[in-house]
Amino acid sequence: MIETITKQELIEKVIIGRADLEQIMARVPKEFIEKPRTINDLSIRDIMARICWCEHKMIGLIHTHMLTDAEIFGYDEAKRNAIVMERVKGRPFSEIRAEAYQLIKNLVDALETMDKTDLLDASRYEGIPEGVTPVAFIAANTYEHYDTHCKAIEEWLDCLH
Repeated sequence: MIETITKQELIEKVIIGRADLEQIMARVPKEFIEKPRTINDLSIRDIMARICWCEHKMIGLIHTHMLTDAEIFGYDEAKRNAIVMERVKGRPFSEIRAEAYQLIKNLVDALETMDKTDLLDASRYEGIPEGVTPVAFIAANTYEHYDTHCKAIEEWLDCLH
């Protein structure tokens, strides 16, 4: 159960999940990085941009106890992706990747500041969906999100060979 996870376990899952995603993305041939509709209507660049967006939101949530763009999290995945893709339109993968390297460090630093109450008490945060603990929300938007993309990229890579 996610509510029994410790801060250190959460941090480890985030670090390992992100490393797994990076390893799988490194296997993608360069000619496919920005190719549209590679995986579930997204390019590899789009996937990384979406992950960066989520990490930005989690860092902000942890620091301010307020989720910005909270309404976007209530949209279906296609609409959420469309909004994020519009915001990053024209940004090259190299720029998004550089941002991603910094964001994971910032995310881990932010997670380090959390205490047990921060992890479990949703009333301390504005914008988190009702009935969801902060730790579950963070997990869904970090390592669980990475895992979803890892599986999709892995399946796609298997089809290339």
